[in-house]
Amino acid sequence: MKKYAVIFILSLWTLVFAACNSDVVREEIVDLPDETWNKEKAVECEFEIDDVESYYTLVADVRNTTDYPYRNLYCFLDITLPDGKVSRDTVQFILASPSGEWYGTGRRLKDRGYYFAADSKFVATTRQIKGYVPYSVATFSGQGKHPFRFEPLIVPLKVKLNGNTTDVTECYPVKVKFPQKGKYKFSFRQAMRETDLKGMASFGLSVRRYNEDALTQAIQKENKRRLKKFEEQQN
Repeated sequence: MKKYAVIFILSLWTLVFAACNSDVVREEIVDLPDETWNKEKAVECEFEIDDVESYYTLVADVRNTTDYPYRNLYCFLDITLPDGKVSRDTVQFILASPSGEWYGTGRRLKDRGYYFAADSKFVATTRQIKGYVPYSVATFSGQGKHPFRFEPLIVPLKVKLNGNTTDVTECYPVKVKFPQKGKYKFSFRQAMRETDLKGMASFGLSVRRYNEDALTQAIQKENKRRLKKFEEQQN
């Protein structure tokens, strides 16, 4: 009886694990030697896209140490399309608040996932909230030409202003369509003007099938956590 119970539990765990990862098309995370990112070291991710009608979500996985000397990270990104053409742009990741508080979770090592968006000016709320920090995204500089088509995800969020609950609507252009079928290659290099950038433990990219419910819930959860922390700091 115990044998069947163990088999059942293992089977159930396998199903749960598979369900949690069913949206992932490709994930590549690279550990950086000595928690240092040399400017010549490229972090690369290759994957196949066979459906150009569906939406996807691109997520950069950043892990920095608390010794990292900056609050942001700039990277050069080369994207090789299936037809061999290469586009280059610069992307920015905001790792900490203006006051120096790390956004990532963990103690000495801070983990954070950043959803790619078209440009920082497209990530906005319909009304300003003092102390409010939007959900983390990796934004293209807008000076290069990335090959993607971005569509907005509209996220409702309830916040308290002056003791009253108010509905806020946010726009996150994190729905991505790929222009061609075939193999894509993403190549990241740090662009912080240092030969050896200290305090970067790992960096990677995951490509996921777009899951609106899961993404909306994640954004709402994160924003509620940040708003709560801001309110606690004010009291």
